[in-house]
Amino acid sequence: MRLELLVIVLALLNLAAAFTFVRQRHLSESFAILWVGIGLFGLLTGLARPLIDRFADAVGIQYGTSLVFAFGILFLLGLVLHLSVHVSRVENQCEVLAKEVALLRGPISEEVGSQEGHDETASSEHQ
Repeated sequence: MRLELLVIVLALLNLAAAFTFVRQRHLSESFAILWVGIGLFGLLTGLARPLIDRFADAVGIQYGTSLVFAFGILFLLGLVLHLSVHVSRVENQCEVLAKEVALLRGPISEEVGSQEGHDETASSEHQ
């Protein structure tokens, strides 16, 4: 019973943290859905332990905790794949933005360079 209570408390803390971070704009909504899902799964795990044990027995797994760990590992693999795709997308966006900034700064740098050369010629003519 203590383990179930601990899991429920941790799941509720997870949900509260996710909502707080979204409200403070530290966490985007797409990742908030992920963390809310984790919190809800934690609540389900804490509240329905006998159901998990019966389901594990029905699929041939000896302990319900082994089933929960197996789902956890599968979830983490999916999470790593999702985050890899997200990082790749952000990396591509950064590359495109860096190229756009370089293109925008190119003409400005040329203008500054030509103005400095023009200023030097104008000051030597006045002397």
